[in-house]
Amino acid sequence: MKRKQIHLGLSILTAAILIGCGGGGGGTTLPATGTLAVNSSPTGGKIYLNGVDTGSTTNTTLTVPRGNQTVRIEVTQSGKTYRADRTVAVSASATVQVSFTQRKIESTPAAVTIFVGQNRSLTARALTAAGDPIAGVTFTWQSANPAVATVSSAGVVTGVAIGTTHVIATDTQSGIGLMIPVAISDFPPPPQ
Repeated sequence: MKRKQIHLGLSILTAAILIGCGGGGGGTTLPATGTLAVNSSPTGGKIYLNGVDTGSTTNTTLTVPRGNQTVRIEVTQSGKTYRADRTVAVSASATVQVSFTQRKIESTPAAVTIFVGQNRSLTARALTAAGDPIAGVTFTWQSANPAVATVSSAGVVTGVAIGTTHVIATDTQSGIGLMIPVAISDFPPPPQ
């Protein structure tokens, strides 16, 4: 019986310590979420949070987990889709603001259609809102799906497998990227 009393006594003592601590050392516990205002010009951009479509469009406020969040905004203007990625630390509240109207990005060609194993070079340039070229802008290149097409740091697209994807040319000054459509098809059958 004495053993049971000691065991019970330790259990009550342990429970008293755990309840007294409250998990936070007696301090105030912060909420697990904060608010994130996501704005763009023009409005209506699709919002992705950490790679997941939120189902929301820009000029809205989202409730998000505290900590670093990666926000992607995609806006379509004049038949071209632009995107911007921003990482923001959310505590109580934070704001992401992206203007897609200050500059434009053009690619040559505007879309790529090649066969598996073929290459095509892309070039990109940044323009002011008035259409004037912006000197000294460099671009990074990224494939949205490297299993379908890859792209080199020089903008050379290579067809890997049949399918469609996008190559993104990102202006390193503004962080805004142009999504360039890419279609890869199989080689045509040999003539008979």
